[in-house]
Amino acid sequence: MQPTTKLTLTLEWFLNPDHLPFIAGVTTGAYEQAGLDITIIEPDDHYDGFAELQNQSIALHVNELSICLSITRPTCARWAAFFETDGGILMQQSSMDKLKNNQPIRICTPAAEEKTNRIGFEILARYAKKNGFSISRDNVTFVQKDFYHIKKPARRPKPRWCMVMLL
Repeated sequence: MQPTTKLTLTLEWFLNPDHLPFIAGVTTGAYEQAGLDITIIEPDDHYDGFAELQNQSIALHVNELSICLSITRPTCARWAAFFETDGGILMQQSSMDKLKNNQPIRICTPAAEEKTNRIGFEILARYAKKNGFSISRDNVTFVQKDFYHIKKPARRPKPRWCMVMLL
């Protein structure tokens, strides 16, 4: 039997699909087979995991990229990376045409603030580059809406959607 390394980690926004590999690794026994004894803690508050890390009561804290980049703690190393999945963004065809022609578009988001807007634009710019066009930051406006911002367009008669894959 291989030696076991015990690690405790916190996952912010516990039900976030980005954290499923951690959860699956524990529930399937994959970490145990690799010699890791992983304990996952769901923090009570958004920044509790950082406090646990600062106090050295956990080994790792996983959080959203924009939050990780905003935290500076002298004893904490930050690892952060953009990544794209096979998820996507719902857009009306007319908005997709505007994006491709570098015309002004509005994007509804539940978190329109400077840091997340920068990340959102970076994802769009890389999508554009990958697909042979470019966009200007001045032509993309992020609009604060709640998590239900797709209900209204979905109720319109005959909505025309296209899925922008962020691959």
